[in-house]
Amino acid sequence: MKLRGPDTYHLTIRDRAVSVTAPGGAAHFVTPATSRGMGKLYTVSRCGALLYVGVTSQSMSVRLRYGLTADGQNGYHGYSWGKKNHLVQLQLWYLDGGASANLVLETIEAEVVFLYRQESGQWPEDQTEIHFHRSEKAHRDCAGQIVQALKGAHGTKE
Repeated sequence: MKLRGPDTYHLTIRDRAVSVTAPGGAAHFVTPATSRGMGKLYTVSRCGALLYVGVTSQSMSVRLRYGLTADGQNGYHGYSWGKKNHLVQLQLWYLDGGASANLVLETIEAEVVFLYRQESGQWPEDQTEIHFHRSEKAHRDCAGQIVQALKGAHGTKE
């Protein structure tokens, strides 16, 4: 199992709307973030603090739009971090493998959240749900890679 990434985006959230800055400076998401069907694990952080970890196979623009505009009508209230006006960092990790990639990524997602809790003493501030699956060393190794990249991106030395 090999994760590719991270691709680091900077997001400006204002009144549940988002402005995106891609790694190369584009004002939109770029491939592979725009790919549908490709498994993606994403972290949202601010000033070194992990706010949220999620998984999707949708294009990131579609996923973000849904998470930022959800109003609870069908039971989904959207991203709690998206209800605040602030700047956040979005890191994207990719795993090929179709539908089976989502189960693997959900397993890594839970391990990232757990590892962050162990290292920081707190759960991610805006994590609202998590899916638990039996993990193996490879999942935990990927989680370690993601947490280390998060620390490196913010210059933290936890």
